[in-house]
Amino acid sequence: MDHVESTRPKSNIDAWDLMCKANILMEKNQFKEAADTYYESAEIATAQEIRSDFIKERYEDAAKCYLKTKDVRAYECYNKVVDVNVKNGQINRAIQKCFEYGYLLFVELKEEGLYEKLYRKGEDLRLLHDLQHSCVITKFDVPVIEENDEKTLQQAVSDAVDLRKKFQVKELVNGKRVITHESICRNCIQARADLDEFIQEETSRKVKSVFKPLWSMEYDQTINDY
Repeated sequence: MDHVESTRPKSNIDAWDLMCKANILMEKNQFKEAADTYYESAEIATAQEIRSDFIKERYEDAAKCYLKTKDVRAYECYNKVVDVNVKNGQINRAIQKCFEYGYLLFVELKEEGLYEKLYRKGEDLRLLHDLQHSCVITKFDVPVIEENDEKTLQQAVSDAVDLRKKFQVKELVNGKRVITHESICRNCIQARADLDEFIQEETSRKVKSVFKPLWSMEYDQTINDY
């Protein structure tokens, strides 16, 4: 522990210690206390101008814990993550998060006013910055496949993976084209969620080793860096 204390920046100590405390509380299923502590960690990190990734992660941790207890304060945490992205000039990323977080609040809390605020914020950001969006799909129907028809199932999953990739937007960053964000809106977020569910269920049950690297690994390795 002494080694960790000595190697991390001094300005991180308070926020870091609070994060560690929150981690312990979460492991004990003390979600309200964990959420409050994660939130405090994020606020201190903001005041100390610690790197933005740390700040966003702590607000997200707080939101997840608040959702465990159906606490509407999850909205405030998600809204702050969006604001950090906007402050950093990551407008497309901020818009993506508005719809992803809004959908989470819709699913977990059913609080129309809260998820609607995030949806509208995403739409306003898109309008303000004159950014275009075209839905890949607005509805995903799970294909009906006969039991034990592995060939048809694999083709259906492959097609779904290809469709899922169309949500991803690649841009030139430091001379290399990378996935920087996903283009979504209130009209296609449900379809994307249904598509994800189909891919994840089928890959985990039958063809995980074949199809998982086709989209999730590529996404994980690039998008979170921008």
